Amino acid sequence: MSETLTRRPEWLKVRLPGGPNFHDLSGLMRTQTLHTVCEEARCPNIGECWERRTATFLVLGNVCTRNCGYCAIMHGLPTELDLAEPERVAEAVDAMGLRHAVITSVNRDDLKDGGAGVFAATIRAIHRRTPSCTVPYAVSMMTSVVGAFSRSSASRSRPLPSGRRRSSSTRWNVCSASFRRASSIVPAVVTS
Repeated sequence: MSETLTRRPEWLKVRLPGGPNFHDLSGLMRTQTLHTVCEEARCPNIGECWERRTATFLVLGNVCTRNCGYCAIMHGLPTELDLAEPERVAEAVDAMGLRHAVITSVNRDDLKDGGAGVFAATIRAIHRRTPSCTVPYAVSMMTSVVGAFSRSSASRSRPLPSGRRRSSSTRWNVCSASFRRASSIVPAVVTS
């Protein structure tokens, strides 16, 4: 039986990272000791995005306290909380010249507030340093963060086919209620 190999379309091919902006951002992330979802989740599009100078900052470290089957981010017992991280993220946002800085985090079940304080400090630091920069962020499972909310895939109403725990629907309901509550308290808050 002979099989004919067909070439993949150009849009499906992932190019190896390596342009000047990629190297610049890589150096910036290392010198500022910052983490991005792009790196930690092993995103195949990192070269394309970083070449356009876009990245999703990952705050609260790079170790998640949960072990979701669909996520490539390292899990385990997180290291000590880095309270200087918000200022370093703000410096990186300023250095990158961003108009929008996307922030997300690992889950930190070891922290009483789930890391909400660091999230808020990061947003305040970005606004202090770059006032015109908007900060959309993906709230993990924290319910005490108020601002521009967006649901991450970890809080979808429909469970993913694998790797979901029974408590996910409960967490989604809590998260969904938080979005409704935030919208009713501060109508200017954008939720999605």
